[in-house]
Amino acid sequence: MARDVLIIPGIGDDVEGVERQTSHWREAGVDPVVAPAHWDAPLETFEETVDLLLQLAAEKTAIVGISAGGSLAVYLASRTGLPCI
Repeated sequence: MARDVLIIPGIGDDVEGVERQTSHWREAGVDPVVAPAHWDAPLETFEETVDLLLQLAAEKTAIVGISAGGSLAVYLASRTGLPCI
């Protein structure tokens, strides 16, 4: 059974790049789910994104944040109780 992990990229939201870099994780039983943070969105949209990420994180086993995504990952982990890397 795969362990789903939520990955949040840094500023630039390079979802495709992170997906390429983590695709081999599946061989180890980890299913990486990369979700953009929409860093350049207006504040109201960013708050909606955070709400959506909280919902998505509830279905995962851990949260990984890359660069600026690390700060958001720590926040999501504090709200969900999931481990954060």
